[in-house]
Amino acid sequence: MTKIPIVYETSSEHKPIPVNGAFGGPTLDGFIHATFYFERNRIPKEISIEVDAQGAGTELPFDPENIIIERLMQCSMVFTPEVAKKIGIWLISHANNIEKKETE
Repeated sequence: MTKIPIVYETSSEHKPIPVNGAFGGPTLDGFIHATFYFERNRIPKEISIEVDAQGAGTELPFDPENIIIERLMQCSMVFTPEVAKKIGIWLISHANNIEKKETE
């Protein structure tokens, strides 16, 4: 058996990206496309404050009916089916290990 060393290098563009969802699917040429997003409440365009006689301001709550959920597209990736399966197995294995530790 031959040993092949593998060296990891970090790109200057590397950064952790929070994600809590994805969408996508098969492409016409047989790959799997996935766009990962982070879901959050949209920051309001404006707020109101109430100012008392001393000039102190208090932020007034905004109407919950005006809350908009925003999905911030973080990145897209394209996988071969084989790589998608391997990454899926890897992710599930790590998630299972975390859940196992939490129940111990």
